[in-house]
Amino acid sequence: MVEERIDGSMLITHKDNALKFKEITARPKNKESKKTYEFKLKKLYVPPEDHPWRQFKINPQYSQYKQKEKVAQKEKELLLITS
Repeated sequence: MVEERIDGSMLITHKDNALKFKEITARPKNKESKKTYEFKLKKLYVPPEDHPWRQFKINPQYSQYKQKEKVAQKEKELLLITS
């Protein structure tokens, strides 16, 4: 509870206990400026030549697999026309 008395003094109590306080006359200035975000490039991991990932070979029967286009040929021609 905050009480302002007739003589101009203030009293702050919490659960019937008087609390110490200090009046702030001026708002303190914020010394920290907003930090700007710095972009950090991450180094791409490239495994060494003798790494097991490099030893992996795809089965030759699948090496000539190509994904088929789902777009009809007429639609593809329409998309390629430039004006």
